[in-house]
Amino acid sequence: MAKRNVRLKADEKGFSLMEISIVLVVLGLMVGGIASALTQDLRRTKQINLKNKMDAIEQALGAFVKKNNRLPCPADATYTITNVRFGFEGSTAGTSCITGATYDGNGNRSANPTPSTANFYISTFAGGVVPVRTLGLADEYAFDSWGGRFSYVVDTTMTATDSFTSYFLNYPFASKISVNDISGSTNTTIALAVVLSHGANGHGAFQLNGTRKNAGITNTNELTNCHCDNTGTAGVFSNSFVSGRNTASSTDLRDSFDDVLRYYTRGSFLTNTDVATEIK
Repeated sequence: MAKRNVRLKADEKGFSLMEISIVLVVLGLMVGGIASALTQDLRRTKQINLKNKMDAIEQALGAFVKKNNRLPCPADATYTITNVRFGFEGSTAGTSCITGATYDGNGNRSANPTPSTANFYISTFAGGVVPVRTLGLADEYAFDSWGGRFSYVVDTTMTATDSFTSYFLNYPFASKISVNDISGSTNTTIALAVVLSHGANGHGAFQLNGTRKNAGITNTNELTNCHCDNTGTAGVFSNSFVSGRNTASSTDLRDSFDDVLRYYTRGSFLTNTDVATEIK
């Protein structure tokens, strides 16, 4: 039987290149929209998780003060989670947080013969990470939503035994921890402690392995908070910090600020003695 030539009509042909291009563009927009929504949702989830963790740390600090009449010393940030001293406050309870350690002129620990102690110390200010086990928190609360450890700096005047009895609410604190906003205006000069998340970029934060993260950040406020340089290397430790809304440079992502900081004054912690005094 002779073969018949079958000619397809014009409207029976496949998609044209133009039609395929349009379909691909639409699909691209749909995928992009879904990805953007997922990214936004993930970011929102991490922010909620961060707030919940910082709330828990704040409540635990308050409970610790009420029970012990003092603030805890920082934990040693160089200990990994498998170390038996991970998450415990450094030094001997009720002391200056630096017993047995030596520090260089920049306030960075240079020797630590009787672990653990604060990693940083200058004047009466000690720094390290949140002592989650001392506070009765699970180990996960040592880390923020991006895997960096929460930094914790405290005025060691208030880590001494019964310091909250010695210094009442009206004690004239001066030259304590200072916190400015991102424009340089003063938020407080009388903070006793700060808890700090180094944000999504994590620059300067101690990690799970006990080392600090280098995100190459050049933002001045970020470097103030970590007391480190743009490689994450410790610089001059101090009692100055920055808190405020996050900012991102449109020209250089390294010049971004995404830290989240909470600070606490003497009035942030009410002990049983304080409450009894207020009632009177």
